[in-house]
Amino acid sequence: MTVESVLVWLSLIPGIILLAELAISLIKKIEPQANVSSQVTKYECSLAIIMPAHNEEAVVEKSVQSVHSQLSIGDLLVVVADNCTDDTAKAVRSLNLEGVIILERFDSIHKGKGFALSYGYNYLIQKEESYDLIGIIDADCLFAEQGSIDLIKQECKYEDLFQVRYLMKSNENNSLMSAFAWYLKTSVRSVGMNKLFGACHIQGSGFFFSSRVMNLVDFASGSIVEDLELGLNMAEEKVFCKYLSNVTLLSVMPSDFDTLQIQKSRWEVGHLNVLLNESFPRALRAIKNLNPRYFFLICDLSIPPLVTYLIFLTIFMFTLLIMGSVISSIYLVYFLAILPLIYLHWRRFCKSFNVNFEFIQLVTYSKIKLKVVINYFNKKARVWNKTKR
Repeated sequence: MTVESVLVWLSLIPGIILLAELAISLIKKIEPQANVSSQVTKYECSLAIIMPAHNEEAVVEKSVQSVHSQLSIGDLLVVVADNCTDDTAKAVRSLNLEGVIILERFDSIHKGKGFALSYGYNYLIQKEESYDLIGIIDADCLFAEQGSIDLIKQECKYEDLFQVRYLMKSNENNSLMSAFAWYLKTSVRSVGMNKLFGACHIQGSGFFFSSRVMNLVDFASGSIVEDLELGLNMAEEKVFCKYLSNVTLLSVMPSDFDTLQIQKSRWEVGHLNVLLNESFPRALRAIKNLNPRYFFLICDLSIPPLVTYLIFLTIFMFTLLIMGSVISSIYLVYFLAILPLIYLHWRRFCKSFNVNFEFIQLVTYSKIKLKVVINYFNKKARVWNKTKR
């Protein structure tokens, strides 16, 4: 086998995993249910939810009410107003809801969502009352269905760590393609991963862990992808995150181009940093410790952001074609396999959110992707930044 052919197959290994995830997820219907409360027998499980909030005055009240309306007596919602310069804490206090605690944190050195989560988590640990299940929900998220927390408590009987379906709605046309990319990453691929590997990645909001694995949880991190790293760390200890597709948590994409670009940079740059700096040593440890599911999670991590990856494969294909290599046809076969799958998922996405495609949306998304690549070489893109709504 020539060096050329080896490089081709190495570049396609992430794509083959991606192809399998997209194909398998088409088999399972993952559209939200209108109301699940009548389908669930309540399970006695004490629940505490931590909600980190940084300058979320405009949206935090709706999020708190969405969660609180489904809590049972004895459950707790801890809102951590982290380094806020607005009235986030005041907005939560004004609701005067039983079972809702507001904590304020000010630390100019230890910034980031991970430290806010650690602050709320330490508060729960120091309480005399213990909880069977702890969850993380961002302050801009709403449950899509009634009865969601009952389903979550049911899952606690079977799993120690799980992630609910976390989607983002398009705010305006300029964020529609970003919402679709998020849908593919967090919903479609998670279904495929769960079927293939029996595990998925933690996605930042809407994940829950039982008291049985509390000793493995460490939030205190300034990483811009603290959720991804937490999931990998727990998988290394053979605690795998399962995907709960019948509970949906909704957020909204930022409305303006610059904010959307900052958010996209934070996610993708963080992913690339973990991929380049941590994936190889983690893979070696997975092999050494005979931990195949952890290894496959790392293989999934090797899949670059979809559009960036497809652009890379296209450039590679045309380069080989210009050189007169027949191996370039392998890429053509791959495109013929994956593009129809992406289109089918696009149709499902449009039906779920009742949206239509316009060409200008693709142009806007391409501009965002170009800036993300440029920002990878900008240190400012490698730190945690709060985005406006």
